[in-house]
Amino acid sequence: MKKIPERNEIAQKDKWAIEDLYGMVRVSLRSVDDFPCNRMAEEFFNGGGHLNAAGGELACTMDEAVERVRVALKKYTPLLAVKTK
Repeated sequence: MKKIPERNEIAQKDKWAIEDLYGMVRVSLRSVDDFPCNRMAEEFFNGGGHLNAAGGELACTMDEAVERVRVALKKYTPLLAVKTK
């Protein structure tokens, strides 16, 4: 399983796992608080799930999957801001 490099703000808020399995790339998303993994999985990864745990599959190369993750992160970056107490 390959892991996407994490940026500091993402490391505290969200975890990513991507693996290539028989020509399919599976994406697994986990988060805390109110970050909508399920919306991101549905919109970008042909999947779904729960608010804090979701996933999907892509029929593409690993490079294409990584680019899709980058696009998803760019769109959802405003929701990744670390909350201070």
